[in-house]
Amino acid sequence: MAKLGLRDLPVKKREEENLGLSDYANSLSEFVLKCETPLTISLQGDWGSGKTSLMNLVKENLSESNPGLPVIWFNTWQYAQFDLGDDLPISLISHVIREIGGEEGKSFAKSVRWLLSKAPKVGLIAGLGKKGGDAWEELTKTDDELDPTFQITKLREKLEDLVKKKCDDSQEDRLVIFVDDLDRLKPEKAVELLEVLKLFLDVSRCVFLLACDYQVVLQGVKAKFGVETEGKSFFDKIIQLPFSMPVGLYTTGKYIEDLLGRIGVEFGKEDLTHYVDLVTHSVGGNPRSLKRLFNSMLLLNLVAEKRGIFTLQGTDTEENKAEKQRILFAILCLQFSYEPVYNYLQTTSEKLDPSFFDSLKDAERFTQEKWFQDLQPAPDAKRLAAFMKVFFDAIQLEAEGDSKSLDDQEIANLLNLIKFSSITSTKAATAEQPYDAEERKRNKVMGEQICNEVNEKYKEMIGKLQTKFLTWQENKIDSIEVYLPMQVFEKELQLDFLFEKQKMRATFYSGNKGPRNNFYKLIKENFGHDYPDMQVSLNEGHFVCLLTIVFPPNIAWEERSARYREMVDTELGRLLPKLAATIGPQIGQ
Repeated sequence: MAKLGLRDLPVKKREEENLGLSDYANSLSEFVLKCETPLTISLQGDWGSGKTSLMNLVKENLSESNPGLPVIWFNTWQYAQFDLGDDLPISLISHVIREIGGEEGKSFAKSVRWLLSKAPKVGLIAGLGKKGGDAWEELTKTDDELDPTFQITKLREKLEDLVKKKCDDSQEDRLVIFVDDLDRLKPEKAVELLEVLKLFLDVSRCVFLLACDYQVVLQGVKAKFGVETEGKSFFDKIIQLPFSMPVGLYTTGKYIEDLLGRIGVEFGKEDLTHYVDLVTHSVGGNPRSLKRLFNSMLLLNLVAEKRGIFTLQGTDTEENKAEKQRILFAILCLQFSYEPVYNYLQTTSEKLDPSFFDSLKDAERFTQEKWFQDLQPAPDAKRLAAFMKVFFDAIQLEAEGDSKSLDDQEIANLLNLIKFSSITSTKAATAEQPYDAEERKRNKVMGEQICNEVNEKYKEMIGKLQTKFLTWQENKIDSIEVYLPMQVFEKELQLDFLFEKQKMRATFYSGNKGPRNNFYKLIKENFGHDYPDMQVSLNEGHFVCLLTIVFPPNIAWEERSARYREMVDTELGRLLPKLAATIGPQIGQ
């Protein structure tokens, strides 16, 4: 059985990559193999922007082109989970030494720990706040018999010897060290780790690739040293080559096409353009954000299939289903990136009309509205207006034709899907609705179809009753009634078939006129044998329920409607012959 959902895992192999990272990985790999050493490269980008994926691709390239190249991978996030605190830098150094193959791991780590205790502000070595000799002088201010300056030099030389031996044994001229997830640490801890890298590991033949966001470094410098202005200087002294993740240049079309296929969403070429535009103007190209968005779409897609929201029996085509899936995706993009607006649409759906949606395309217009000014937090008006333009294009129904504004049907369709989508919202702000607009539409179509079918099928018997089947749907109610009106001795008699979410039933109804006992006697004499459990209500009108069928919970609309059709056909097979034989002769008298 195929597994559902999109796992938030980095790309590990080239064949898994579909964002266009391969060219960047190839270029970085070539640079790593040809650059002067020591050198540190920083891969910069937000969480989930693909830094680990890019490092995996670089690592794969290096392994293929230079199988003997010594490569070390250190994931700071895994170590940070154990709350190592000040020992995290020691863990990094010990890990590197073990990977190189040195036997001095414990003694080396002990020496480093001692040095750090003597220089709690190791950042001075990087030149933060002080320059050159002043920094070294600050470090060597100690009453201890051992000179930290001498110990640092000694340890660096020992590490350099270990690196040289490892490279010579491998017949390679460099050692590549990947340090992942630096930006998942507390900013001040990330800065401490960078300080240790510079102080102890920045030796000849070493090339470092760090997944470290520049903004995290700035925050860490401010938190650790209380100076924000020196953050760039600190970063520049440690990082020789910054590389910003090219999120804006990702081939999102191919990536989105792949994700849509994986979650079972139907789309055409034009639909794909809508999906790409919606993503571009909402969550953007961050792979982690995209997977979260598409996982939500997958869940809603599954629920919608169960409830029959995407297809309308007898009328809707696969194209209609694709339209509704596209509209639902547009709503999710609104929910993820403009949640205050999304929540407002949920809670005020009864007050919205075409002019409201037209106003959303004009930033100058809707920013003057009180509802927008009351939003907390207020979204960026220009960004929202740009999104709403592609949103409008995506939610248009092809059958409606006019793309300039939304008509009542498109708005009803939209609001119903907004209500449905609330299960993936972080804030369930859906207002209570008196009816389900989508089910109302489905039921109306179904009722009209049933009327046409039974009027044709039972034409002869209905002709004796001088009537025909009709439908009734009260305003803002999603239930439907298929009924047969008759006139007996100038009194109205109706045979009703009611369809609701929870149940369906067959009844006779005579309104408020005429003696109730005569009505009940007529029904009892003619149909009591077939419906021995009929229930009578003679309070509000003359009402006799022949049977009631309650649906089990969470049953899909398709199954409910199929049972309703079956009930109507079965009960008419019992009722119409007797109605034609007993009541037919009295019609018109």
